[in-house]
Amino acid sequence: MRRLVTVLWALVVLTLLGALAWLPAHLGQQIGFAQFFAMPAPWLAALALIGLLLLITSLLHRRARMLTLVCVLAVALASVPWLSPRLTAPPRAFDVASLPSASADGLRVLSWNVGGSADSIDDVAALAQQVSPQVIALPETTPSEAHALADQLAADGLDMRVLPAQGSDSAWPSSVLISSKLGRYRVVDDTSQSVRPGVAAKPVNGQGPTIVVAHAQQPGFAVEQAQIWRAHLGWLGSWCDSGEAVIVGDFNGTDANIGPTLGSCRAPGSDTQGSATGGTWPSVLPAWLGAPIDRAYTTDQWQVRGLWPISGQRVTASDHRPIVVDLSRSATPAG
Repeated sequence: MRRLVTVLWALVVLTLLGALAWLPAHLGQQIGFAQFFAMPAPWLAALALIGLLLLITSLLHRRARMLTLVCVLAVALASVPWLSPRLTAPPRAFDVASLPSASADGLRVLSWNVGGSADSIDDVAALAQQVSPQVIALPETTPSEAHALADQLAADGLDMRVLPAQGSDSAWPSSVLISSKLGRYRVVDDTSQSVRPGVAAKPVNGQGPTIVVAHAQQPGFAVEQAQIWRAHLGWLGSWCDSGEAVIVGDFNGTDANIGPTLGSCRAPGSDTQGSATGGTWPSVLPAWLGAPIDRAYTTDQWQVRGLWPISGQRVTASDHRPIVVDLSRSATPAG
């Protein structure tokens, strides 16, 4: 009987490990699972629980120790893909003073979802003065708040043009500020989504990338919310197949559940400076424990050189950490 129990327990462990490997790709965009796979804590808890159960099994069944050791080894191997990048480049946030200066021939983007709080515009302006971005992506920020920010920046010598999503100061607004040095941009009027997933701006002269500010619907636990989130990811991905594009903002998801939804766009590579895995939400958690849902993706013509979640901001400014993204043109773009 003990041998049968041991074999059954081994099958349970292997099934759990298989589920951990299979679920992100197949259920990462389904109701409830989207939130699970965006956070590192559940993964740690699941692996820790398996390890604890294995320890208990080895103590209760002495004859099962060898098989238990094999299962422990399997758990350890299953943890490697998750732990390896976090051990070599631990998720973290950075003090703004530690960032390198913006490159003269690159593109620097500041993205911060301040939750539509007019009180936080001063925080965005102060950070912009420190990092000197050419683009400021503002998910969940109304046109009036974006114009107030532009006025503050202009008073400090930073000339930026406001390009809000088409429409009024309604729910789920997004805005983008683009430096006049990049030339004139225009907002693409797109009403294909009932809930706006962001704002897209194209260069008037056709020279330069389409800049897309992402603000995808929260996946939520309702069928409609999950459907809207997936539709928003599809909308964002459509820009990846429409010429050169830079997409940055609040995706309400990570690489674990966004997957190939963004088409030909690519995430930051392993050689990216900073911390592409540093948690940006919620900002009250340390970066190694939070979810990196504020992200950047590019088409092949562009490459993310650095992505830095920023620490040290006022706690009440936002439940998101801001990110600073440095981009450059790819040396050998595809196509």
